[in-house]
Amino acid sequence: MSTKIFATDLLKVGGYLLSGSGTSLFFAGNQLAQGSSAVAQIQQVIAGSGLEGGGAFNNANVTLNIGAGSGIFIDGDKVNVATQGIITSMLADGTLTNAKVSASAAIDVTKLQYSGITIVGGSGLQPDTSVANLGGSVTLNIATDNSTLDINSDLVRVKPLGLTNAHLSASASIDVTKLQFSGASVIAGSGIQQDSSTLNLGGSVTLNVATDNSTLEVDTDQLRIKALGITNAQVSNSAAINVTKLQHSGVTIIGGSGIQPDSTTLNLGNSITLNVATDNSTLEVNGDALRVKALGLSNSHLASAANIDVTKLQYSGITIIGGSGLQPDSATAYLGGSTTLNVATDNSTIEINADGLRVKGLGLSNAHISETAAISISKLQYSGINFSYANGLTGNLTTNLTQTNPLSLTIDSNTLSAGGNNTLRVLRTSGVLSSAALHAGLSTFTHDGASNTIISVDGTVVRTSGNQAIAGVKTFTDNVVILGNFQVSGNILQVSSNEVNIGDNTIVLNADVDAQGVGASDGGFIVHTGLSGQNPELIWNHTYKKWTISKNPTQASFEIVSSQRLRAGTTALALNDSSKTVTFGYTFPFTPVVTATLKGPVGADLIGWQLYDVTTSSASFDFTTSMPTNTYVLQWQAMGPIGALSENVI
Repeated sequence: MSTKIFATDLLKVGGYLLSGSGTSLFFAGNQLAQGSSAVAQIQQVIAGSGLEGGGAFNNANVTLNIGAGSGIFIDGDKVNVATQGIITSMLADGTLTNAKVSASAAIDVTKLQYSGITIVGGSGLQPDTSVANLGGSVTLNIATDNSTLDINSDLVRVKPLGLTNAHLSASASIDVTKLQFSGASVIAGSGIQQDSSTLNLGGSVTLNVATDNSTLEVDTDQLRIKALGITNAQVSNSAAINVTKLQHSGVTIIGGSGIQPDSTTLNLGNSITLNVATDNSTLEVNGDALRVKALGLSNSHLASAANIDVTKLQYSGITIIGGSGLQPDSATAYLGGSTTLNVATDNSTIEINADGLRVKGLGLSNAHISETAAISISKLQYSGINFSYANGLTGNLTTNLTQTNPLSLTIDSNTLSAGGNNTLRVLRTSGVLSSAALHAGLSTFTHDGASNTIISVDGTVVRTSGNQAIAGVKTFTDNVVILGNFQVSGNILQVSSNEVNIGDNTIVLNADVDAQGVGASDGGFIVHTGLSGQNPELIWNHTYKKWTISKNPTQASFEIVSSQRLRAGTTALALNDSSKTVTFGYTFPFTPVVTATLKGPVGADLIGWQLYDVTTSSASFDFTTSMPTNTYVLQWQAMGPIGALSENVI
């Protein structure tokens, strides 16, 4: 065997540096030896705790064996725990943990000193058995009173509506030193206003409810809905309030004056029909519309309109079904909201005016007035008639309709008389009044001797209806209102007023020219100065298609020619358009000035634009974002010169 010598400047053995050749390290067999020769010194192997054997070895094997004490045995080359080898005295407290026991271990409970435990339910706990054996089971239940606490889905919880004022200690006082924080930052959320941003325990902060003072208000330190503050807009279209939250789930319906319900009880979520009850003599329902019945009105039915005060209701809402003569604007009315019940009218005898029900103007005809009606004079706008006598008429007619004495009107020897009940009657029993006894304009006055009197007028009387040709000059001393068209066929229409106001923004001249232009001629305006031949003119020259201005007809005229041309248009934009080029339909001699407006639907986001290229015939635009819809339009206009100006141009 060769000896391996190490350099003495690299190794130390036993704390000494090896030097020279007298002492060196070398391999002897399987060990590293120190000495002056290749023979290793004898070494000892000492068996420590739990081991047996050992001794000196010199080129020989030394065996160390584990000492098999109580509780273990040696099986071949393996150390094992002996069967029933573990007793209590061998186990230190807490050393036998779950991690040291095999998952498949099944320790017989007879090997244990105790095979079970006694279960005693403490406060709030209820076991289902008093003894729990190993290998068995026991259930511990939390005992609740089922009024303040209950078990829900295997969880203990405070029972809904279980806590009352009696469960809260009046003297409870938690020391703030036991708390992690002694104060809190106060941040007012939506609708809350605070007087301080910090609240320390033991201190105070005031939180005020901010209201709009139109729907809500604070009154005597209480938040309440303001009187008449809730309108239909405040109630959600999808609101569905559970009736179990209400103190009462229905109302008793009592048909008031003029109302007939089809049921006396109305529960929320159900419906009821309210019908307008009529006497069928003055009012009736026709085609679901309330109207005055023919011949139904008499003097006793005319009265002032009643104002019904609407008080607050206790319940949250009802379903409204428009009965006869009623049309609701909503099928459901919630408390705090509103609904409008409209009276359906035939719009011929009755109408709604300024939110008031009234008899329509000229809506009542003879068919609607009772034959026995005696209308009080106090109900009429006028209580009398003014009479004047002319052309031989005499009499004692008065202006007061309350006159009960006979009144007479004498025409020559033929007498008309106003008799009882203020009716005018003819004293003659028959015949025709002579033409000499008639006022101008009356052609005949005939009585048949029974009950019919016929009065006819000639063409000199102006009628209030129908077509009529009226001759002669007529002078009106007051205003004239013409509801139809006003046509003057004469050659001259002279207005002597100093001010003429015309509502139309366009005046049409030469209106009698036909569609083919036949009769087309020059037209315009002439200012009358009062000086002969010196009336300035603004005239359209139809032949040359241009406007001319002259101070008077004897002087040369000037053409009106614009030095600028305006082209404008509206271009629709498509979905996702991010740019657009528009053409003017005209080529300017020079680059025009271009302006534009981008318009979208109401409430849409604003989109910007930039003009990036302009030519004499087109313009190109870039948008800050693509069009989100196809409802945007670009309104543009281009203004530029049309060329050089000529003489006599203004």
